[in-house]
Amino acid sequence: MAAVKQQTEVLASVRIPDGDLKGEIDGLVIRQVAPTGDWYILSKKESIEWALVRLLWCKVPSDGRVVWIEAVDNDRDGRADYVRTTPDSTRLNNLLSLPIWDRQRKMWLDTRGRPTAPPA
Repeated sequence: MAAVKQQTEVLASVRIPDGDLKGEIDGLVIRQVAPTGDWYILSKKESIEWALVRLLWCKVPSDGRVVWIEAVDNDRDGRADYVRTTPDSTRLNNLLSLPIWDRQRKMWLDTRGRPTAPPA
């Protein structure tokens, strides 16, 4: 069963290589619960598709503001290549400040790579 396409909060990122703090964002963990009781993880492709129709947002970790996630066509070939938060006053990609889900070790990591509690 797939996640329901609706406006949804992004809780964490998934990186490639898995768990690498400097790794490329390879997917997003969203606030929808799968039948297994786990959060849904959107693939990079799904994340881009959802962002193109403005379905994804996250909270800025430092102050809780809501920012939208957009798809970006970095090489200008007409196809989006990755997702980021819409530029705000910080001009940072706030997705890089969210926790990381390490698929291989099946654990949550903070932005320093240390084990942390799952998102609330």
